[in-house]
Amino acid sequence: MPSQVVTSDQPVTSVFLTWRPPAGQVDKYKLGFGLLSVARKSWTEVFIKSTSYEIGELIPGSDYAVSIQSMLGSDCSHAANREFSTLPAGLCSLRLDKVDSSSFSVSWNGALGGYDFHRVTVANTSVTKTLTIPKEELVAVVTDLLDGCSYNVSVERVRGVRAGSASFLTITTEPKHVRGVRLVFVSARAFSLRWLQAEGCVDRYQVSLLPNQGTVTFHPVNDGYIQRDWTQIYWGSL
Repeated sequence: MPSQVVTSDQPVTSVFLTWRPPAGQVDKYKLGFGLLSVARKSWTEVFIKSTSYEIGELIPGSDYAVSIQSMLGSDCSHAANREFSTLPAGLCSLRLDKVDSSSFSVSWNGALGGYDFHRVTVANTSVTKTLTIPKEELVAVVTDLLDGCSYNVSVERVRGVRAGSASFLTITTEPKHVRGVRLVFVSARAFSLRWLQAEGCVDRYQVSLLPNQGTVTFHPVNDGYIQRDWTQIYWGSL
């Protein structure tokens, strides 16, 4: 009988089989394969002469079995059996439906085949969070994020401990409005503004002064505020 039946790694809709031939003469091999959940009499049978075969049109996220017998004339050997499972269907693309300063929502299309749930992973250099979304739902809402920060998002279908290929998206939350702006110093040719330092991610602060004049000094202070000082200005021209 054939031995050492090997399947290709991580099959989804097709699997490649190889096996070791028995000692002695062989005319051909009889292959039977099908879902474990259906009766064996419903399996597909093929006859081939080589020691490899590719099975296609499989259902993602399903359990299969294959039976291989060597034949010489009308005589058949005992069967070499092998079971395998296909991975859940890969997720092709993500859609960004909504984003604000602390949350976003993404959605995706459904797929054929079996899986238990969707796994959503949201990560950047400072945080990683994982959400489990029921298989019946095709949208995820992620909250409690920092404003102005970029997050890498992945979504994959999971069956047991195995996952299909993920789809990825990079999302940047919106910056919040500047808070706590106050005038802390004013003189004939200078003034200073303070505002609260942002909680999220900030590349820079933009302050517009019309007309654009004077010398500007920008520096953080120790009480959680940012301060910007203007000097050499002329109030009569503002």
